[in-house]
Amino acid sequence: MPALSFQYFIVFAVFGCIGPFFAEVLREDYGLTEVQIGYILGIGSFAVVISPVLITLLADAAVKPRWLMMAMYLIGGAMLGGMLGVESGGTAFWLVLVFYCIYALSMVPTVPLQDGMTFAAQTKRAKEGQPELHYHRIRLWGTIGFMAPGAVLFILLNAGASNRVTIAGGVLCCLLGAINAFFLPDVGPRTPVTQPPGPTKDGQPRPRFPTAAAARAMMEPHVLVFALAIFLAQMAVTSYYAFYPRYLVQEAGIELKWAALIAAIGVTIEIPFMLGVGWLLRSWGWKKLMVIG
Repeated sequence: MPALSFQYFIVFAVFGCIGPFFAEVLREDYGLTEVQIGYILGIGSFAVVISPVLITLLADAAVKPRWLMMAMYLIGGAMLGGMLGVESGGTAFWLVLVFYCIYALSMVPTVPLQDGMTFAAQTKRAKEGQPELHYHRIRLWGTIGFMAPGAVLFILLNAGASNRVTIAGGVLCCLLGAINAFFLPDVGPRTPVTQPPGPTKDGQPRPRFPTAAAARAMMEPHVLVFALAIFLAQMAVTSYYAFYPRYLVQEAGIELKWAALIAAIGVTIEIPFMLGVGWLLRSWGWKKLMVIG
């Protein structure tokens, strides 16, 4: 599934262009204060709560996932492109706030949607008797994609390019993602499942969507505990990318051009674990693997 692998590469390449640089770019190039930067990053993070659920519902109910994917990349790229045209000072804060909020709303759901497409493709291949599609081997391309922009952006920044070249890199990756979405496997929309507690008035089963079933499952105690753990883990990740560029430049005294390359060191460590997921699952199982992780 080359298209699926490349889609993981692209989406994490977008994050690799934006994440390690964005907070400091807002300060240096847009003249925003730390409080304003906090509002922008906070509003963007709130997208995690809203858009994945809405996009999943659309994928379940009406729209083929690859067309959703294409639309999200186009919207995300357009919003990053809008940010490129914002001048520092004046209304910069409000314009960047709006652009980044819409960018986050459109791009945050891409990873869970890609995961859903991968799992659907796995099921389809199994039914057709084709060779197994290993998720962790496809997802590994996301790790490589996150690291790839670092070298290119370092060369450009070292040659004197504006810090906004990092955002321009995100625009280019979004365009590539929109094009590649056309070649993704056609796995939906999914048809509603019929597992109601009882028949409807006309005696026919009542259809329900997987999204609704997932919402009910969220209320189960063991799922709530898991969700709380993931919530805390997400807080750690969000805090890291919010403060990492500031720490690097203002505290450690390292030039911003090194940001992605330094972050790539940590991401590189993830590669052997990603490749070993199959063995780890066979040895430990899901619960032990999650707890140790």
